[in-house]
Amino acid sequence: MSLHLDIPDELFDSKPFYRNRDAAQAVLREIKEHIKKTGEPHNWRHHTHSKPVVGSRIVYIGEFDLPESHQDADRHAPCPCCSPRAPKYSRRGKIAWFPDEHVIRMIGPECFQTLNPEGHWEAVEVFEREEAERRTIAYLVKNLHLNVPAREVIQNALPVLEAIEQVHGTLQQRINEVLRIDVWRHVGRGSLSVNVEGRRMKRTRGGAQEVETFLDVRQFAPARQAALSGSASSTSATRCRNASEP
Repeated sequence: MSLHLDIPDELFDSKPFYRNRDAAQAVLREIKEHIKKTGEPHNWRHHTHSKPVVGSRIVYIGEFDLPESHQDADRHAPCPCCSPRAPKYSRRGKIAWFPDEHVIRMIGPECFQTLNPEGHWEAVEVFEREEAERRTIAYLVKNLHLNVPAREVIQNALPVLEAIEQVHGTLQQRINEVLRIDVWRHVGRGSLSVNVEGRRMKRTRGGAQEVETFLDVRQFAPARQAALSGSASSTSATRCRNASEP
């Protein structure tokens, strides 16, 4: 027999206090602190425990694990989507904002897909992308003190890079003038491309056979020094110069 939780009726009342994403985002820390302290996400003051409408839009704004005190199966949290009065999950719970209802629900990690599979996976994709961006920004902010020394290193290297860039440009121009051919167009992909004329037999509409001349492009051994004549390598100084600017 499955465990039945005593869930007060008032938890099922809608609490439409979050008309926009910013309002929902503003209580994210409060929600996580409540879960960490109590292990009961469904008892957060504005959690709406009613089942979402099938096809509802959803936005995941946070994720959480229950504390160790609530990792035993009988202490897991209930989910309004599929298990409103019985323990359901303890890891990777979702803090979900429902823009159509203006409410917040704490739900199981993949429970919403039973109501709207496409909406669930779209929301997961957006959430993971936003989390990656958030972590990147946090890392950059944390390491702002490294910015000045890094910029000085780049600025000190600029004269050498600019000289290399000038050599690349001059070399490419001279090779093109002497050979009268755009070498980079033929070796830019790391191998030498050569047009070779060939012949083959083809059958005419009348059934007769005749020789046909055609051009074929053949790839020869990798051109390891292709970068010397390439425009792709001539932008290193420019990129570093831009990176060194505040």
